[in-house]
Amino acid sequence: MKTINDYKIWENPEKINIEVIKKEKLKEWKWLNSETITYERNWVEKEWEMITRWACDWVVAILPITSEWNIILTEEIRIPLMRNWWTWRTIWMPAGLVDKWDSREKTVNKELAEETGFKTNEIHYVDTVTSSEWMTDEEVDVFIAFNCTKITEILEWYKEVNGQILKHEEWENIKAIYSVPYEEIDDFMDIAKADGIKKWWKIDCALRNLERKFSDRI
Repeated sequence: MKTINDYKIWENPEKINIEVIKKEKLKEWKWLNSETITYERNWVEKEWEMITRWACDWVVAILPITSEWNIILTEEIRIPLMRNWWTWRTIWMPAGLVDKWDSREKTVNKELAEETGFKTNEIHYVDTVTSSEWMTDEEVDVFIAFNCTKITEILEWYKEVNGQILKHEEWENIKAIYSVPYEEIDDFMDIAKADGIKKWWKIDCALRNLERKFSDRI
């Protein structure tokens, strides 16, 4: 069996020792903190600025797939991208923060219903990825949801369904929802890009895991 060293083509000859000295919170907001980390690299003191979430422990993202093998994706207005007026549209997967008292699986179904109007009884964890290694310590658990079925029309999101209130939060800024046949997903992404829409890279992560781990179902 191969080890990670079998793939290594270069290694820094300098021995790197890093030790965190202290963390200092600069500012606290509703969901985030800004922090400064003071650390030593080979006994030379340095600083790093970063953002952390303090209001939740986990983040989930879901690739929903219907029984007809259509992939459900959303188009959202992402406020941080609006520094350039032409970059604010993004193709996205349903995603959300996991409350401290909830499980990741429960949050998957909650976000799926809130953001798309679909539900599922078949959820598979496939990967954990980082959001931005140089800016935050946030990690996202990626799930694939098979056999998703529509439980409510989008215009009826403010509605009780089976005793559960499904509510589309206004601040989500969801502009559209797409149902894309699996065999057309690459063409769809090219069309979206040509239309000026950016893509959330975690979609690629989910699709790669789908092809690797569930090839017998494709």
